[in-house]
Amino acid sequence: MTRQRLGRRQKAILDRLDHGDWVKGRALADDVGVLPPIIFNYVTRLRDRGFEIEGHNVRGYRLARRTAA
Repeated sequence: MTRQRLGRRQKAILDRLDHGDWVKGRALADDVGVLPPIIFNYVTRLRDRGFEIEGHNVRGYRLARRTAA
């Protein structure tokens, strides 16, 4: 899946997760400019589009595999 048809916030989330490190939902929310519960909705939509995003209650989120730009 390419990022070309994603919204600005979805792209920002993927850019932050693309480094392979775990990122807490609160940090993603601050970066994107939304409330933390909204991040879950964005991650769900990205997963529906085929992005393999892992989620962990304590660690946060990360991409299971790096994506193409």
